[in-house]
Amino acid sequence: MVNTRELAAIDLRFLGRTIVLLEYAFGVALLVGLGVLGLVHTRGHSVWWWYMVGIGVNYIPLLYYAIVLVRSHWDEVERMRREDMARLRRQQLWLLVPLAAFFKLFRPSTR
Repeated sequence: MVNTRELAAIDLRFLGRTIVLLEYAFGVALLVGLGVLGLVHTRGHSVWWWYMVGIGVNYIPLLYYAIVLVRSHWDEVERMRREDMARLRRQQLWLLVPLAAFFKLFRPSTR
């Protein structure tokens, strides 16, 4: 299972406080907002818009942990070792697995 606290710490270490907090905040607001608007427009019958809402909801714990780490636990971010960062970066790829179904479904025909 992916540890969201460590993922937030890695992003904070690599990208910096401002970029990470903006990314997560916009991720929550835009993905959930666009997903809800799309669901309202399609009356809830589109799997794509449900997926967008799901991705936005997944950003909520990342945003929470990023805020907690920036406010009071910045030393934890600074102590992360390279081995831990490499391991968690590989685990982040598992977050893309649900996209494989969409690429299979919506791939253009080669005929």
